Amino acid sequence: MGVKVTNNGFGTLASGINTSVTTVALTSGQGAKFPSTSSSDYFYGTLIDSSNNLEVVKVTARSTDSMTVTRAQDNTSARAFITGDRFELRPNAKLFEDIQTEARDLNGAEFILDADADTTIHSSTDDQIDIKIGNADDFKFTANVFTAETGSGILLTKSSATSNEATSAGNFTENNYNISHTLTLDGTLANDAVLADFTVTSNKCLVTSVIIATCGLKCHVDIHTVTAGSFKVSVTNKSGGTLANDSTMVLNYAIL
Repeated sequence: MGVKVTNNGFGTLASGINTSVTTVALTSGQGAKFPSTSSSDYFYGTLIDSSNNLEVVKVTARSTDSMTVTRAQDNTSARAFITGDRFELRPNAKLFEDIQTEARDLNGAEFILDADADTTIHSSTDDQIDIKIGNADDFKFTANVFTAETGSGILLTKSSATSNEATSAGNFTENNYNISHTLTLDGTLANDAVLADFTVTSNKCLVTSVIIATCGLKCHVDIHTVTAGSFKVSVTNKSGGTLANDSTMVLNYAIL
């Protein structure tokens, strides 16, 4: 779809044309040297007379040796030509301008990214960008919204962190959105007892962030005092028993 080219397209007029006709007939059999066209395809042809006067035309359809053309293209003027004058596919300026335009404007067509052509970006729906992976539409962008389609998801790469109540009061720094934190207790933690607040420092945290937290043990995790660069955590033991001194718990945080 768009501008077409072939190598060494050359022919001669089967009959003369005046300045207004929009059909150009080539000598029998010569049309095959030029591009085939479908609905929105086109190519540029150059008419040349024996004095090297020329006119560029836009060919919007070709049926065997007959061309449907738009006259006077690429800053040329319509001229009369006679039988035997040349018709050539030349690398004129308008051809390269159109190629550059098509490279910038896909007009909804799919842009293929991988070797087997099943991963693409396309915008066949107005004001929407679709990302296709393995021949399935997985994600889409619309105005101010990013959507993971049904069956797809967003995986936040997780990093690991450790801290110890005895050495850092449980505080630690980890600059990521998804954190797996192993905390070592300093002393026992009775059932329903609350572990004193500790601070997680992360440059991914904003004052407007939502923090989701879970614990590998049966504990209640409370996130509070969310600021730019950090948030605080308290943990309440709901296991029904006492957590031993130097035991560990794994806490997972997602910063949204």
